[in-house]
Amino acid sequence: MVLGGEFPQEKRAFAENEGFDLKMNTWRTLAPMPRGRHAAGAASDGKSLYVAGGFFLPGGMGGETTSELMAFSLP
Repeated sequence: MVLGGEFPQEKRAFAENEGFDLKMNTWRTLAPMPRGRHAAGAASDGKSLYVAGGFFLPGGMGGETTSELMAFSLP
């Protein structure tokens, strides 16, 4: 899975999420996060993906951080 990210040239963080299906060898778009972020931590228990923390603005721009924890159901 790829969660969020940053694009400093546009001064924004991504909310988009994508997952890779190993059996089908394809990427698919998943539900986005409520707000773009980067540098978050993530862990999975096999049923859910947990995403914690991160920054709302691209690196080097300062700005707001979060301690929010989100959970996504895995397909």
